[in-house]
Amino acid sequence: MSKKSIEAQLAQASTLIMNASKHPKVKLQMSSFGYTAERMQQGYEFVNTFLLLQDEKDNCYSRNSGLRQQLDQDVKALKSLYKDHLTIARFAFRTDAYMQAQLHLKGKRKTDWAGWTAQVQHFYNRIEAEGMAAMKKHGAKAEELVQGKAMADALRATHQDKQSITADAQSATQRRDEVLKAMNRWVSDFKKVAQVALQDDPQLLEALGILVPSVR
Repeated sequence: MSKKSIEAQLAQASTLIMNASKHPKVKLQMSSFGYTAERMQQGYEFVNTFLLLQDEKDNCYSRNSGLRQQLDQDVKALKSLYKDHLTIARFAFRTDAYMQAQLHLKGKRKTDWAGWTAQVQHFYNRIEAEGMAAMKKHGAKAEELVQGKAMADALRATHQDKQSITADAQSATQRRDEVLKAMNRWVSDFKKVAQVALQDDPQLLEALGILVPSVR
């Protein structure tokens, strides 16, 4: 891809296409070399498609950033709640080997995302199924246990949404870059033809953003 910034490449293409389309002499000369209105429309379509894909990419990354912030907040809140419930569970089931195994009360907590969220979800699912009464007896509030399960479920759903949006952003970026390459090829071909078609009128070439070497 060109070393020019994406903004510079887009500006170059837009300037060339707009000025070529509105100048009668350029239109006439370039048309005789095959750049008819239909072929010029192809250049417009490259620019417009690029802009649409750029917006799609930016929107995806913006939504992704919002979900990242939400995830950070939700993880912090769930970790605090889970820590309290884990402490209660370890005491409530201190003599119950079966529930200790069911709730994974012994050993270190998982630290990777998939492992930790699965562990937390499993904990609340098992509490809901078999441990609610004992947890309440030792000070846990039923509504907070239900909330913990809902938060764990929502957290994984949000993470899945974030992954989906990340994939969409990457796809939009890839498609945008493909359009950018095609647009640059179109511009490059146009400029080569214009340098021949408009060689007797360097001012018109400069109006298209095509530099003309000064004669010394």
